[in-house]
Amino acid sequence: MPANRYAPAPLQELVWWKVHRPGKLKKPAHWKDNLHTRQAEKGKPQMPDDHFDVSIVDEAHALINPEHPRAITHSGWPNPFGPQAYHIIRASRVSVFFMDSAQQFRERETTSGADIERWAGELGADTVTRVSLKGAQFRCAGSIEYVSWVEALLAGEDARGCAKLAQQWTTHRARLAAEPEPPPYVRSLAEAAPRRRGGFEFSVCESPEDLEAMLRSRLATGATARLMASFARPWKTEDMTAPHELLPDEQDFVFRWNEKGRERVWARPWNVIPRNDYSHFIQAATGTRIAQDPLAEVGCTYAVRGFDFDYVGLLWLNDLRWSGREWYVDFEHVFETGLRGTLKSATRKKNPDTRAREDVLARVKQAYRILMTRAIKGVFVYCEDPITRAHLQAALAS
Repeated sequence: MPANRYAPAPLQELVWWKVHRPGKLKKPAHWKDNLHTRQAEKGKPQMPDDHFDVSIVDEAHALINPEHPRAITHSGWPNPFGPQAYHIIRASRVSVFFMDSAQQFRERETTSGADIERWAGELGADTVTRVSLKGAQFRCAGSIEYVSWVEALLAGEDARGCAKLAQQWTTHRARLAAEPEPPPYVRSLAEAAPRRRGGFEFSVCESPEDLEAMLRSRLATGATARLMASFARPWKTEDMTAPHELLPDEQDFVFRWNEKGRERVWARPWNVIPRNDYSHFIQAATGTRIAQDPLAEVGCTYAVRGFDFDYVGLLWLNDLRWSGREWYVDFEHVFETGLRGTLKSATRKKNPDTRAREDVLARVKQAYRILMTRAIKGVFVYCEDPITRAHLQAALAS
């Protein structure tokens, strides 16, 4: 039975589009007309309808829907042919989409559950069923309470209110750690998982060195770990072949602080992507620095979404800061290319777009939600801004 784990993007269409785009194709808003044009061409290869028996798409909220102008980007997808999800449904007898709108944060991530239902109806699907996983948590040591705390924190709940929520998952963690391990033959998988992990770990670290030390202690036990950050630093080393060999100030991340009268320095490059092979985001290819040391580089949000590590070390930088009353974005520290159009509208000198500024804030908070909720066993955080760090610590206090 043919099955497909990925979006069956019609790559043949991309080649055809590049050849015929100048004279025959309309803009993405008229993508259905373009499909008719495409179908009228005889002898041209295309992905047949119902080619796959089953297609399963994870992170389906990140599928591109060019019906939204800001979703039209140079991603390799032929935008004039319309939404990716439409073609997945068209090319599959059964399509399964896993999605979470709270994980969307790039401009081109515009596919919604309502869109999928609409396209399924247009394509004559016999049945469209929604299955809610609300109240279930498969990461974060199964702690729904921890995720609720993260959401309250990023929603701007005051430290006292967050601390009350924190008591629920920190007390639960302590109780699990104290419980004796039941025999394997009397415990189900659901019961065993939190006990094996001892609950979810979360700590605010005083320095990047402390953050790294905590991650290395977990690596020593056989766990997996990754350093992460939002795009609050420019990617200076993007085209360099050996960024690890650079001096600290030449790397993407450099932190300096005093400790007992001595200056300390901690530096790392962003994800190293040789020859634009983005599989290196996750796969530590043989011979690379990150294969030798999982903490040799800092991964971005894309390096954790859809790929789970036991532990995440989060560098909370100055893009998202706590004012003492609410969250705000420091636009000088936002370098997320996936928000380019929104950022341009939000930061123009004359009449900056208020709605765009609010949108950037919401999307940056979404990025932090992703970074804080993808680990399996624990998250350790270093906050660059001392006020934000103090707020995070207060939000954990019992």
